Amino acid sequence: MGRLHSDVCCSLYNAVKDQLKRQGESIDTQSLRSQTADYLRKHKDEFIAFMDEEHSSSGEKFEEYCKELESTPAWGGQLEVCYRILITPAVY
Repeated sequence: MGRLHSDVCCSLYNAVKDQLKRQGESIDTQSLRSQTADYLRKHKDEFIAFMDEEHSSSGEKFEEYCKELESTPAWGGQLEVCYRILITPAVY
């Protein structure tokens, strides 16, 4: 277990970047956020049921969530954790 760099970004994204770095992959936070938002959009039906009521009420609200995810330092939540678990194996 290592220490993560603390900055204005969500700790989730710093943890994912750390795991990817340990696997030899380098990615910046913005690219990571964009990849996550793109994946959520492409797999909307799989994730919308896990969203809060406000964002799961319509496709427009879901898109607002994705735009916020990729364009602000908003903290990641359960959707982002589920997505990263699906595609990023942990390295200890």
